[in-house]
Amino acid sequence: MQTTDFKFIKIGNQIWMAENLNVDTFRNGDPIPEAKTNIDWEIAGNERKPAWCYYNNDSINGEKYGKLYNWNAAKDPRGLAPEGWHVPDYREFDELIKNSGVGAKEVFKQLINGGSSGFNSFFCGWRDDKGRFYDLEKNTAYHSKDSASALNIRGDWQGVLLAGFPFSGIGFAIRCIKD
Repeated sequence: MQTTDFKFIKIGNQIWMAENLNVDTFRNGDPIPEAKTNIDWEIAGNERKPAWCYYNNDSINGEKYGKLYNWNAAKDPRGLAPEGWHVPDYREFDELIKNSGVGAKEVFKQLINGGSSGFNSFFCGWRDDKGRFYDLEKNTAYHSKDSASALNIRGDWQGVLLAGFPFSGIGFAIRCIKD
């Protein structure tokens, strides 16, 4: 169910959610299928269908980290983001990094949970296109609405704005930005 009950933060001229998205329906109310097994996840990716999951398929992880979504959910025309919000594009992630107020070496430290920006990125891990989970408490990545870009933040306070890689079958978190 879509909700407007979430925290947000202003960074530069942008307003970002200060927590990962945790919805199981599109904006119009249609359900987003949950991929409960590796096979479910792989089939959704291969068939280019939207899907979400909890890290390790454990709902307890959803309480802290939100859900992981495939890119098919992120780009679906029914709208994954709540009304008034959208999944960011490469340019908007780039602006987030530039507006975090510190030099390149320290920027990702400001985006992690407890960092001074208020973005509060938790290291929620990710899921590969075969359904395997990786890097809980070590890494997080956020889908963009662009098929070949994502924001990756690692636990060693390093990060990168990724481009040129197809992420359609991969499970990443979503952070929305205000329209």
